[in-house]
Amino acid sequence: MKGKWIVLAGTMLAGVALTAGLSVAADDESPLHKLMEQVNAKNVVVTKGVRTAVNFKKAQKDVVKAAEELAKLGKDAKPIKDAVKKSKGVKDATDAKWDALMDDFIKSSEELAKVAGKSDATFDKAKTAHSAVKKSCSECHMIFRVEEEGFK
Repeated sequence: MKGKWIVLAGTMLAGVALTAGLSVAADDESPLHKLMEQVNAKNVVVTKGVRTAVNFKKAQKDVVKAAEELAKLGKDAKPIKDAVKKSKGVKDATDAKWDALMDDFIKSSEELAKVAGKSDATFDKAKTAHSAVKKSCSECHMIFRVEEEGFK
């Protein structure tokens, strides 16, 4: 008798795990999720490129290219309102707020590309411009990337 209950509990637990896994997998396949993976990859390039003055000197062209691509990805992400739909009940989670935050991200990414692309570009200016990009990311994530309980 005890074995039947163990099998039943194991089956129920497996069903719950499968359902949770499928919902996470579905989110991983969303257009916004795929775009944000690309944003993360480009941001890594910039972060490495502005880590030190020596890195910036070596990777200046890569920083410019990655910043330009970040701006393009921001423009591609702006019409995707998945994050707004998923943030029901979150204060300030509106289409207008999404658009404003995406505009800020695009503007700061374009500014980083402009600053880093100058022939007399300095590490300090590029690092400051990258800080503005990171700030725009953080502000958006505070509203639209609310982690579900139990998942990270």
